[in-house]
Amino acid sequence: VKAAHRQLPWYIVWDDHEVVNDYWFDGAPDQWQDDTLFGVDFLTRKQNGFQAFFEWLPVRSLDVTARGGLYRSFAFGNLFDLIMIDARSQRTEPAENVTFGAALSVDEHYAFGETQREWILSELQASQSRGSKWRIFGSDDVFGQSPPDDVFNGRTFFGEDKLEGYGAERQHILDYIADNAINNVVSLAGGPHTGIAQYVFSTGQPLLDDSTSVPLITEFVLDAMSAPKLFETDRFSPYVDVYAEEWAWVSPYFRLEVDGYCIMRLGKDGIAVEYWINHDTRSLTTRSVLDKLLCVPDGSVQFLTDNCPSIVGSPVTTEEDDSFITTETADSGDTAVALANASLWCFVLLFVVVTQ
Repeated sequence: VKAAHRQLPWYIVWDDHEVVNDYWFDGAPDQWQDDTLFGVDFLTRKQNGFQAFFEWLPVRSLDVTARGGLYRSFAFGNLFDLIMIDARSQRTEPAENVTFGAALSVDEHYAFGETQREWILSELQASQSRGSKWRIFGSDDVFGQSPPDDVFNGRTFFGEDKLEGYGAERQHILDYIADNAINNVVSLAGGPHTGIAQYVFSTGQPLLDDSTSVPLITEFVLDAMSAPKLFETDRFSPYVDVYAEEWAWVSPYFRLEVDGYCIMRLGKDGIAVEYWINHDTRSLTTRSVLDKLLCVPDGSVQFLTDNCPSIVGSPVTTEEDDSFITTETADSGDTAVALANASLWCFVLLFVVVTQ
């Protein structure tokens, strides 16, 4: 992390803990709404959190409320566009549950809001039109859908606070991607502090053996380096085998109760994502271990585990290797390497682009 701070540009978007857990535009859950808890009212606390974020992190200050969110995009030649989106600061209050949320219109219940939502669609179309190979969402929230509640003994994994709880708006974006044949869309997402690779289906809710429901986006949900695992041991970990049996067709990778990060390698022929685990980030001698390697070929919405080095033109090792931080050459063609982490407070992407 220190080496990355020194040598790589950081692309950051916030989530909720800059202000308070699970907040929305003008409020928060009752247990966090008590003004005596922090000594100031909610709106003042929100402004204090925003101010601290801009003062302490390498992000240009913006009038987030007037602009409609902390969203921006970055073009890396014709290899990829990084589309950083903010699903937290402008959202309406979550519905009572996902089912109730699905019944609300995009105008009355949203995570992005109209201004940012239309900007997202415009960025996707512009990226496709100018010939960029990949469109990468850097997001503080997940597009994917929870498995059926019976997988986790009656519990919903993501829930109403995630994008599945804002179903109409999520579907509006997915429909736009499908209707305009926008390809090579990949989501790098924080939020759950869990390592997950999953397909995002055209119907939002995946439908098995239904020709109207097809994978539209590949999504890589990121572990956190140091965030606490508050509920996983009792609520979800006992059922990971059920998840694998019933949900692997949607999500081929799912890991609970680990700390870690991802390294994504992007090339013209595909991308490869390495999930690294590190359980002892407080130790100066700690080492990371490669847990899973997945790749997505150009023009395909498909996770592969074979031929990843040939797709991205980079060797893969199971030993900790930070050489990408200082690399100056790459195989022929344009290549980008990203280290991604979902911390307790914000979502971070660090990119070094190398060209030969």
